Amino acid sequence: MKNIKNFAGFTLIELLVVIGILAILMSIVLTAVNPAEQLNESSDVSDKTVVDDFIKANVEYLSSDNAMPWQKNAACNVELATGGTLASMPDCIHELVKGGKLESDEENSDQAKNIYMSKCGSSAVLCFNPRSKQENTNGEAQYDKFGNNQPGCPLGNGTSPQCYICKPILNTRY
Repeated sequence: MKNIKNFAGFTLIELLVVIGILAILMSIVLTAVNPAEQLNESSDVSDKTVVDDFIKANVEYLSSDNAMPWQKNAACNVELATGGTLASMPDCIHELVKGGKLESDEENSDQAKNIYMSKCGSSAVLCFNPRSKQENTNGEAQYDKFGNNQPGCPLGNGTSPQCYICKPILNTRY
């Protein structure tokens, strides 16, 4: 009788089959989760937070100074009349930071480069271009970057470089 040793373990074929099944499951999970869309959604949430913080800072400024920042700071008024990103409006942001209404780290944030502010009557409007498909298709992204109604938005097929979400800075006293 031959001496047969029992080897406990898996064969190469069994291991390859299990690795193949795991690869298929992993691709299904990654497709369902869509990490790129998750990152885009988190960027949209960050932009919304900065917009909300900026609006709150302006309302606090109005409450304490009885004027909006651009009504007290001529350079801010010029920046606002021209329109542009928050990053391109240092005088407006500085007016809010020095008054203690806005955190100084907002001044140099990446979101400040993605959010546009422009004059709207005696007040202003803040706009950002959403990166996630959800924000573009839920009906909020209906404006250009200056707060004007944009026909054809949202396109319903994902992100659009022309469609922005806008929120006004309320200025009911002036």
